[in-house]
Amino acid sequence: MSGQRRPCPLAEQGWSSPTCGRSLTHYLGQMIRHTVMFRWAPTWTEDQRSAVEAALGELPAVVPTIRSYHFGSDIGVNEGNFDFVVVADFDDVEGFLT
Repeated sequence: MSGQRRPCPLAEQGWSSPTCGRSLTHYLGQMIRHTVMFRWAPTWTEDQRSAVEAALGELPAVVPTIRSYHFGSDIGVNEGNFDFVVVADFDDVEGFLT
């Protein structure tokens, strides 16, 4: 990708973000932490949740550019939290995009 600036979808929705307006080249050479948070649909069974967790557990073996990987269910201390979270660290943008 060239150093072109992309429109920030957050800004279009009225949100502000420190990354809005920055090109991808701004992040070259920086470690990337990718965080994904899930809320399970009320209709999902425990077997379905377990299947997702098992599949996510296999990602580090499939994606060699992952440097650190953690995932798990919310422990239920605070109401309103997400049900499940995945955090993956990559050495740089290139590793994340691979």
